[in-house]
Amino acid sequence: MSFIPAPGHVLIEAVHRDETSQGGIILPDSAKQSNTGKIIAIPPLPNDDPQFPGLEHVGMVVVYVPESQKNFPGMENNQALIKTENILGVISE
Repeated sequence: MSFIPAPGHVLIEAVHRDETSQGGIILPDSAKQSNTGKIIAIPPLPNDDPQFPGLEHVGMVVVYVPESQKNFPGMENNQALIKTENILGVISE
């Protein structure tokens, strides 16, 4: 399925956390909920869009407000639509 988000939105794929912490502690389900996702679809916008500068690249990993995600029929379980204003930042490697 091909999905093109409306302006001001991006489609993300959730990046899930590991079952255990770095110290070997098994994490409960509530601690595994992630607010991190990889952008997999963007609306067709000009590169100099002042509303969303520098984040319009597919593949970027972002941190977002988890309550802002919307799921629709036909989307995979790990995909969500979020408004660009709910992106808190970019994780760089």
